[in-house]
Amino acid sequence: MSTLDDVPYATRFKMLQLFRSENYCFATYRQGRAPTFYFAFGGLTRLNSARLCGRVRTMHGNGPLIDITQTQKRHMFFDQDDNRNAAGRRIAGPRIDVSNALGQAPSQAAVAAIFAANRSVPAGDDYHFEYTVTPAHGRQCSRRHPSGGQVVLDPRVINDTMAIGIVNRMLARPCQVKLDNHVQFNSVPTQPAQTAATVAQYLASV
Repeated sequence: MSTLDDVPYATRFKMLQLFRSENYCFATYRQGRAPTFYFAFGGLTRLNSARLCGRVRTMHGNGPLIDITQTQKRHMFFDQDDNRNAAGRRIAGPRIDVSNALGQAPSQAAVAAIFAANRSVPAGDDYHFEYTVTPAHGRQCSRRHPSGGQVVLDPRVINDTMAIGIVNRMLARPCQVKLDNHVQFNSVPTQPAQTAATVAQYLASV
């Protein structure tokens, strides 16, 4: 059975720094899955400026994941999925040079309209999109992630015992731990993979 003590020291130190109730921001949930929990050092008010952030993806087609990043991210929230997808294509779609050369870049008015529809602070049921601010390979960002579910603000991770409980529950199941997109640890599971659960159901079981 894997525990936090089994995770390499440097990664474990970052996990203990990050996964605290004061750093909890929100969850996303889609019916038929278990939730994903988002954390940023300093909490929701530092969501777009923290240089230590991460998510706990409890259930996904690509597998459960504890993903920690030491790079500033931008988070965008939309009340319509179409606007979220349009913003994602603009931020990290075709390479900038190719797009401009072919005349495919959206007009400034279209871009402004897309970004005007976004919020930097989430509301319940919003669609979420995040990206790193560091350009790479001719793109405007190096990593992007449109959340599969919608934002859930309540119930919340209300204490550190609950926050670390989420991590321990993950490590007891098939799970991968990444730091800056590099695999640091693969758990040795003693519990079956997570089954579908709402945010409330998941937190009640921690």
